[in-house]
Parts: sequence; structure tokens; C-alpha cells
Amino acid sequence: MNIWALTKDEALKVLLLLWRDRAPLGAWVLMDTAGVDFKSLWMGSAAEPGLRAYVSTHGQGPGRYSVHLEYPPHEGSSLPGNSSIHEDLDADSALDLLHEHLSQVEGAQPESWCLGSTAPFRQ
Repeated sequence: MNIWALTKDEALKVLLLLWRDRAPLGAWVLMDTAGVDFKSLWMGSAAEPGLRAYVSTHGQGPGRYSVHLEYPPHEGSSLPGNSSIHEDLDADSALDLLHEHLSQVEGAQPESWCLGSTAPFRQ
């Protein structure tokens, strides 16, 4: 997939290109963008649907990002999973946070994240 062809804010495209270079272990997907606007996207784990991150440039300065991390509910719990919000992050901080968050899946495989499908994305 051509990241530059996505209908997204240029700052998000830059972040995705940097992410591709740092891709953490695991099968990561750029989640369905239906209902998501130009300045935001969802990234997640193909192995654990509840482990995902919302990344946005809404209300952020140039080159800054908002990252909302979502965690799956605990096994056997009827309560929703936890979430945490991180605002005004530079690209390196956002990427570090995404890497730490999305690397929590056991049994992850190297360099197998993808965009919008379950097929691995490679440069």
C-alpha cells in the first residue's frame, strides 16, 4: 500500500512512514477507516482486537500528535478495557508509545504489520 495515497493529514502519513521503519513485533493493521476523519486513524493488533491506538492531529500543533491507547478487558470481566490519553507528543514520543503499547501481544512475529488487510506489508 502506498501510504502517500491515503486520504490522511500529511503529519499522519509521515508518522506511518516512520512507523514502517520501526515496525514493532506483531501483526499490526491500519484499521478500517470508516467513520474516521482526515486527521485521525486507528492502529491495532490483528492478534488482539482490543489492543488498539487512536492517533490524531486534532488540536495539536505542527508535528504533534494525540495518542489514545485502548486495552482489552480482563478475561472473564464484563467491564470494558482501560484506556489512556497522551497529548502533544512529538513523532518520536508517539512512536515509542505505540511501540510499547502494540508490542504487548504474546507470540508476535517480526516485521509483519500491514495496512488494511491481513497480508504483511513490506517496503
